[in-house]
Amino acid sequence: LNHNALDSIGVSTPEANDLVFNAMRNGAYGAKMTGGYGDNVIILASEGKLDKIIQEIKKSGFEAFKVQTHVEGIKQETRPP
Repeated sequence: LNHNALDSIGVSTPEANDLVFNAMRNGAYGAKMTGGYGDNVIILASEGKLDKIIQEIKKSGFEAFKVQTHVEGIKQETRPP
């Protein structure tokens, strides 16, 4: 729904629309373009559907990759003065 709203006000692109609809057709929970104007989208999908979605996106000529959540990232450590 959010992506449709972005498209309706003219900030999406045909390529971003294709990526979103491709992901949704292949079982994503949701998809929308990212904050920047262009062909970048974020897709939320179950692990079981993600490989197929990525494969279909790559078939259409775009790059796609997984981002893992719930993993430890960068830590900031404080040193005593």
